[in-house]
Amino acid sequence: MTTSAPPAVAPVTASPYRWVMLALICLGYASFGMVQSALAPLITPILHDTGMTRSQMGIVLGSWQFIYLFVAIPAGAIIDHFGLRRAIFVGIALIAVSQICRALAVNQATMMLAVMVFGLGGPFVSIGAPKLTATWFDDQQIGLALGLYTVSPSIGTMLVTSTANSIVMPLVGGSWRATMVVFAALGVLAAVAWLLFARDPRSAVTIEAARGPREIIDSFRRVLRVPLVQVVLAMAIGVFMFNHTFTNWLPEMLRARGLSGSAAGFWASVPTLVAVGAALTIPRYTTARWLTPVLILIFTLWCTAALLLHSGGGGLEYFALVLLGIGRGAATPLLMLTLLRTRSVGPALMGAAAGLFFTAGEVGGVLGPTLAGVLADATGSFGLGLIVLALIAATLATATLALRAASGPASEPETT
Repeated sequence: MTTSAPPAVAPVTASPYRWVMLALICLGYASFGMVQSALAPLITPILHDTGMTRSQMGIVLGSWQFIYLFVAIPAGAIIDHFGLRRAIFVGIALIAVSQICRALAVNQATMMLAVMVFGLGGPFVSIGAPKLTATWFDDQQIGLALGLYTVSPSIGTMLVTSTANSIVMPLVGGSWRATMVVFAALGVLAAVAWLLFARDPRSAVTIEAARGPREIIDSFRRVLRVPLVQVVLAMAIGVFMFNHTFTNWLPEMLRARGLSGSAAGFWASVPTLVAVGAALTIPRYTTARWLTPVLILIFTLWCTAALLLHSGGGGLEYFALVLLGIGRGAATPLLMLTLLRTRSVGPALMGAAAGLFFTAGEVGGVLGPTLAGVLADATGSFGLGLIVLALIAATLATATLALRAASGPASEPETT
């Protein structure tokens, strides 16, 4: 199948301001990761205070992903048409608003509404980040830039999981609501910094603004016709299902193994710490030739980690946290890098491709946390949910074999 080449958009590599833009998106993405995982270490006091069950909390945890599904594709189009500066500011601001509203929630309904606001703002950041990277960085620097911004939400997550119970809550008198407000400060800071210092490159604004609605809709169709993109979208569902389940439920899984709230929060930050190193190294040095074996290895590690958390003892469950972190840091950026390197996508269509990627992924993002909560309530433990996650990881390892088979003249990734 042949696909016409995307319109050319040259990266703005001559400008040193690209590093300022990267720093700003890293700050915004850190607030994304922080708010995304802010409920996880505080689930026990929140359930006690609001009267919610684990099943109800699972639905709450998956509610922003449900909203994300409907916003992601329009967000990609909005970013392509109006530019990164305005669109990403709206996204970061809504993320901060979501965190503040969570502190005011009194039951499942109000907490769900607060979390859903995150689903309105999140797409503009997660879709805008690869668009920004493709616009401002060339092929030699894009792997490093992608790794750096990919690390940012992990740092936000690690900040929350490692300090919420052990440092912040004691400082604010044991109030989970005040803890939420403290963490909201990062989102406010990121929004203000972006508003003051972010800018769109003149050439990119001119090119994107000239594209009308018909051209934008056509860009989504062109991206969907690429066989390699179709495989990546299918794999994104499983990757997000796995990742979001552990992001939201890992502290409670560790509590169920007998750890205290502070200890569970500390150990739940280990995968995030490992993810930082994985995101900075694995995507940068993985060429198209090695993509398939690296992804198979990552998903095999995920399968092993889920099984060790299910039945491992003698410290093996802590080793599982390291394995989880390797996949958390590398799986999503490797799939995203596959899109960036695909000849039929490129910088010009990256907004559309990222919108489709995150829309597909958040199908899994909705299902994962919700299913884990329902299974935990039905069985009294997280055991069955961990087995399901192990099967998902094994399926992803098998599906990776379809990546090279789906490659064609128009969709084959660059080998450099």
